Amino acid sequence: MRRSLLVLVSLGILASALAFGIAETDRRHVEDELRAARALLATPLRTAPELHDLPAAKALARLEALRREAPGAVPEPLYAEASALVELQRGDLLRAEGHLTEARLRDGWNVRRRVIAGALARASGRGREAQRHAEAALARSPGAPRALLLAGDLALDRGDGLMATPYLERLEERFPIAPVLNRLGLAAEIERAMADAEDAFERATRLDGRAHAAWLNLGRVRRARSDLPGARAAFEAAKRLQPGHPDAPLGLGLVALGQGDFDEARAQLARARELGPERPEPQVGLGDLAAAEGALEDAEAHYVAALDLRADALSWLKLGNVRLRRGHRSGAADAFRAAIARAPGLGAAHNGLGAVLLQSGDETGAARALEQATTLAPDDAAPWLNLALLAARRGDTDGSATAWREALRRDPSSEVARAGL
Repeated sequence: MRRSLLVLVSLGILASALAFGIAETDRRHVEDELRAARALLATPLRTAPELHDLPAAKALARLEALRREAPGAVPEPLYAEASALVELQRGDLLRAEGHLTEARLRDGWNVRRRVIAGALARASGRGREAQRHAEAALARSPGAPRALLLAGDLALDRGDGLMATPYLERLEERFPIAPVLNRLGLAAEIERAMADAEDAFERATRLDGRAHAAWLNLGRVRRARSDLPGARAAFEAAKRLQPGHPDAPLGLGLVALGQGDFDEARAQLARARELGPERPEPQVGLGDLAAAEGALEDAEAHYVAALDLRADALSWLKLGNVRLRRGHRSGAADAFRAAIARAPGLGAAHNGLGAVLLQSGDETGAARALEQATTLAPDDAAPWLNLALLAARRGDTDGSATAWREALRRDPSSEVARAGL
């Protein structure tokens, strides 16, 4: 009897030990899976520069599997946060907002949730709200990489390169990667520091030869700096990386147009329109090509088509210019006014309006518009040429001579200004 009791006691101890071992193994498995999911959501910026690069779906899959294996083991706020990221990456902003709200209501804000909230607000066009989330994230953790990136992106969205630069420079110190350098280039470009922009884009492409956006931006800046061969090389590199993207043939078409190769320009711009039928830029490029060839009616049609896709100030400006060349003063004035309404600081639009008013005999209105143009575009010779014509019409010889000299100072190659003097 005593031996039986001993056996039963031993079996009980063994069963308890086994149960403890199984429980310990389960506990470690749960901890390992939670740790792995959290690590995926916290993937460093160097590996996953954008929120859309985070392996959120993998993290959520681990959490879902763990929920099935061990009900109650997955913290609900963590699950909701991972779900919010997955829905953000899928583009379902409403569902993402719902999951994020659930996470926040359960245990409050953290830096990552602020960044996700800022990204959602930014994607929904709520810039001020996104800015508040970025500021709150940085107040909690001043060096948080994704919060710095969000703050930099929001400044770029506002067209404020000076504000974006400090955030991005702090990031570059720790993460000298192509996406950060590309953004630094954009900030410099906004501030018209084109040499700095080109340098940043070049460094981005050297760090990552597959940085498609940086190649496109490099091509655009080189073209703006009149380095057409360099621009062509950059756009060709972008085209090799993503043959189906419309921006590379668009850039190549504009480079060809600048080099006077109208046939190549036509082929490349048509290809860009084919690849991006919803994009206005290929239509604008085709309008520029038609205008260069003297096909003004075709040019106007292309600019109108671009405006049907997106009514931006530049397209209105170009439409005004071509209507003015065609002698359609009323339509040109309407187009210039539409450009000014969308971009009050666009000096070329004020100059165009002044030219229309000058031709129409409204000297007072012309003077007002042209003087505004000289203020907004102080390096542009065109408003001074028109002011010289206006002064001459008024019989103001001294004023005309002064305006011709101002135009010549800004554009020493201007034959019109030389002839006026």
